[in-house]
Amino acid sequence: MIDALGLMGTIRIHELTEACPAPTLQGERDTVESLVSVAQLTGPAESLLLTLASRAFESEQARPIVRDRKAGELLERLSYDAKPISGSRLYHTIICLRTRRFDQAVAAFLSEHPTGTIVSLGCGLDTRYERVDNGQARWLEVDLPEVIEIRRKLLPESDRRRFHASSIERLSLEVLEQFCSRPILFIAEGVLMFLPETDVHRLFMLLCARFPGSRFVFGAVRPVEVWLRRYHPTLKRTGAAVRWGLTGAEALASAHPLRIVAQWYYCDEAEPRLGLFRWLRFLPWLGRSAWILDCQFKDPQGLPSRRSSARPAGD
Repeated sequence: MIDALGLMGTIRIHELTEACPAPTLQGERDTVESLVSVAQLTGPAESLLLTLASRAFESEQARPIVRDRKAGELLERLSYDAKPISGSRLYHTIICLRTRRFDQAVAAFLSEHPTGTIVSLGCGLDTRYERVDNGQARWLEVDLPEVIEIRRKLLPESDRRRFHASSIERLSLEVLEQFCSRPILFIAEGVLMFLPETDVHRLFMLLCARFPGSRFVFGAVRPVEVWLRRYHPTLKRTGAAVRWGLTGAEALASAHPLRIVAQWYYCDEAEPRLGLFRWLRFLPWLGRSAWILDCQFKDPQGLPSRRSSARPAGD
């Protein structure tokens, strides 16, 4: 949540990287050429580096919100100095809470549908597969070509795990249908707010029509956040612009054939690390300005589709 909350208590990201320092080059083994360049990342794509650094730092804590040792390994293999990026302690905590909530949603889905498919839109350098994969499910991880190029240098693909280079606006539904086994859980952690509103609604229209019965868990912000995030130091540096604000879940449900399964707000979490910011839940316009929604696409008759579990894995 890069938001009004993140404008309070700004710190330098070097406080994160002190626990996960950038790799030092020693001898002939560690050369600049051995590190993976991230120079091609700009805008929203560049922001994935901050989330990676946050997960790496958090894993070094005594009682981590989320444990992701792989994030630290990836950070060490990148030719990247995180120190010039600004963030906030609260922003770091929110990233980790968001990661944990998405991990829980995926784990719950796989517990119920062990041979289903996870489609991660805007996957960045996420390592959710390493954290919660059950050895049976399929994973399709989608991001921009420049992100997937880096991802392929750092993480392996397999028969069950595939990377797909595409913007969300140009997402190939044919690729989804060929690779995915039903049921499907789509996830979009921190990406939809960077898209124009027309592209977001087009995505929902296509997914609702082609994948009835599937679930979609995604992060969203309200219109006030679209305005406030213009002033966030990290976004200003990367040039990433927040474009889409959702007034509420009911607006989405009225625009598309879907039902809202659940909603989750960051400041409602009983997390000690939120500290006094938990009081923001009493200021809904601010404390509930960014949240996570879980929805399910309906069939044309308005009922959850039975086809969501009709095709076994491997077909």
